[in-house]
Order: sequence, then C-alpha cells, then structure tokens
Amino acid sequence: MAGVGKSTVGRRLARRLGRKFLDTDAWVSRSENASVADIFAKSGEEHFRRLEASAVMAVLSFPEECVIAFGGGVVVTRENREAIAATGSAIWMRVGSQSIARRLGSVKGRPLLADDDPVIAWERLAEKRADLYAEVASAVVDVDGMSIAAMADAVLDTCSGLGASKDARPHSGGVG
Repeated sequence: MAGVGKSTVGRRLARRLGRKFLDTDAWVSRSENASVADIFAKSGEEHFRRLEASAVMAVLSFPEECVIAFGGGVVVTRENREAIAATGSAIWMRVGSQSIARRLGSVKGRPLLADDDPVIAWERLAEKRADLYAEVASAVVDVDGMSIAAMADAVLDTCSGLGASKDARPHSGGVG
C-alpha cells in the first residue's frame, strides 16, 4: 500500500545486498516522462495500469537479481498477481492505519488518496486489496511502528527464510 515504505526499504536492501533496485512506479514515470499523478490526471487509471503491467513484466525479466518495489496497485491486475506470485519471494509489508497516518504526510503524487481524508481513503484501499495482497505474498511482514532500518532487517530476514530459488528475485514489500 501507499506510504508503507516499499521504495525506501527497497533501496536500503539493494545497497546491503549489492543489487540493483527497481521501482515500478519510477519505471512508469521515466518511460512516460511524467509523474504517476500526472499520468492518472491526463490519461486515467486504466491507462496507468496498462503501463504498470508492462513495467512489472520488464522488471521481472531483468537479467540480474534485483530488489523490486511494486506500486501498491499492481495487485489489481490478474497477470501482475500471477507473475509476482510465481517468483516465490514477494513480501507484503503490512502496516495499520494508525502508523500510516504518520507516514503518509503529503498525498501529493498519490492520486488514489487525494480525493478525501487520505487515511480513510487508504483504509478503504487496504481493505479492498487485502485478499489480493495475500494471494500474491510469499510472506507478510508487519511493519507497524518500525523504523526503516528495522523494516529492512525484518524483510531481509523474511526473504532469507523463504528459501527462494536462485532464479527468484527478492522483492521489497512489492505487494504492500
């Protein structure tokens, strides 16, 4: 979900592991030379989801092992869920709404949270997507109240415990 810390934790994990860090939202933004919010505003969510699906397949095809942060909405597309689940190493970084209220800060750039109270919008999205995250996740890491360093440690410990195959690409909270 938005605001959990996927990108921040992912960058930290990539540095620790000596791997590349890939972020599907950043991938889409670079490919379109526009922010996620601008793509939503100009072309709509459906167009963004098509671009996002292309980014998911691109990062999963990357020729080397990477740490990947998936945008919180990747799970709404069945093909994305299947591809991510097939890696066997997707971590759902789960956080409660009390923590998210402190983490979200500005919702600028988060189009699905900008229409009303961002915490209420976040809670609705989290509830709507929970089963989809559970379908994709190889493991869940509850990160409520954790610092970024503690989150990175917990995700790394969880990835290590998955026994992912050599070909699997560890994901940084990519489904949460």
